[in-house]
Amino acid sequence: MGYVLINESILSSIGNILRSKLDTSSTFTLIEFINGINNIDTMWIDIAHNTIKSEYNIFYLYESTFYSNQNLISISFPNCSYIGSSAFYLCTNLSSISLPNCEYIGDSAFGWCSNLSYISIPNCSYIGSCAFYECRNLDTIDIPNCISIGHSAFNGCWKLNNISLPNCSYINSFVFQRCCSLTSIYLPNCSYIGSYAFDMCSSLSSISLPNCSYIGDAAFSSCYNLSSISIPNCSYISDGAFYYCYNLSSISIPNCSYIGNAAFYSCSNLSSISIPNCSYIGTSAFTNCSNLSYISIPNCSYLGYGAFYNCKNLISISLPNCSYIGSSAFYNCNGLTSISLPNCSYIGSSAFYYCCNLSYISIPNCSYIGNWVFGWCSNLSSISIPNCSYIGDYAFYNCSNLSYISLPNCSYIGSYAFYCCSNLSAIYMLSTAVPTLSNANAFGYTPISNSTYLGYYGSIYVLSSLVDSFKTANNWSTYSSRIVAYTP
Repeated sequence: MGYVLINESILSSIGNILRSKLDTSSTFTLIEFINGINNIDTMWIDIAHNTIKSEYNIFYLYESTFYSNQNLISISFPNCSYIGSSAFYLCTNLSSISLPNCEYIGDSAFGWCSNLSYISIPNCSYIGSCAFYECRNLDTIDIPNCISIGHSAFNGCWKLNNISLPNCSYINSFVFQRCCSLTSIYLPNCSYIGSYAFDMCSSLSSISLPNCSYIGDAAFSSCYNLSSISIPNCSYISDGAFYYCYNLSSISIPNCSYIGNAAFYSCSNLSSISIPNCSYIGTSAFTNCSNLSYISIPNCSYLGYGAFYNCKNLISISLPNCSYIGSSAFYNCNGLTSISLPNCSYIGSSAFYYCCNLSYISIPNCSYIGNWVFGWCSNLSSISIPNCSYIGDYAFYNCSNLSYISLPNCSYIGSYAFYCCSNLSAIYMLSTAVPTLSNANAFGYTPISNSTYLGYYGSIYVLSSLVDSFKTANNWSTYSSRIVAYTP
């Protein structure tokens, strides 16, 4: 049986439609009938038979079939398998719809249906882009068989509070952006989370993604209440993925190999993280993670600019295979006491600036130390840099506890490099050629300087064969009285 409930005010328009069709054809489809009616107050279609001609059974809804029909309230298509793009777009009074056999929902199909509160599509496998965009009253949806969701499909569904997607494998960009009432989501088989997929889901507290391998840019950005997430098989975390997730306290990503820029920026409650297989950590990845106390990254080879900037509670970090430390990587990590970087060859500007409790660092293979790298590391008492060839400006500025340093292979020392190292009494310059000293102020306000304000002098030890060369070399000549022959 198939029927349509209408009011009397549009009977004449229906009659006109019927007459025009019957003049040219003995049959016409229900879609043709519906498209001719623009002011239906209530429509309910219930089809129980399979005869298209007599019962108007609907299997397929074309694009824009009910586009902007403001009076449509509810509709049931029990046998429809396909909903075309924009089919119900801007049907602002549509409140519920049942599509028990629908398998495909096209782009923008229910976009801006602002009064739609419930929809049942238990057999749907694909939901197109913007399919439910700005359905602000949608709070419940049943889509257990959905496999793929297009971008922005539920973007702006403010009241959507939970959703179960047990078979979904692919979530595109912006899908749940601004779903600020979403508290939980079940995604056991999802392998891909697109950019901004859960951005600004401020009520989301936890999520489990046991099979997810990729998390896109800003996927969980500004999820302020997200406290835990399980992504044991994730290998790639993009830029800003957990940006400003203030309440995220722990995360386990044992198979992650790449962490993008600002991925955990300002996750101020993050206290620990396990990333044993990560090889790349991007710019500002953990900036302002002020509660982070310990992290082990045994396979990391690259640490980007500001990676752990302002992580004030970071006490120790293991980076045995890291070869590159970016600028400001540990800037203001004033809880850091020691660090071992056995394979590091490059340390960028200000990398350890104001790590005022750092007392020990091992960088036996480092060849380049940039500007301000250890500036204000006032507890640093000793450092071994046997292979360092370049020391930048202000590199050890105000390292007031540094008492000696050995530089057997150094070829360049920048301006103010050891300025205000008030305890530096011995420096061993044991290279086979006189290094470039860019400015005579490199050892200013140290015992090595010609000033006696400290009450004693320090010494610059050089190979016996180079004593005269040092004493006459540009800028080194300033310290000629401090240059002493040394025999290894």
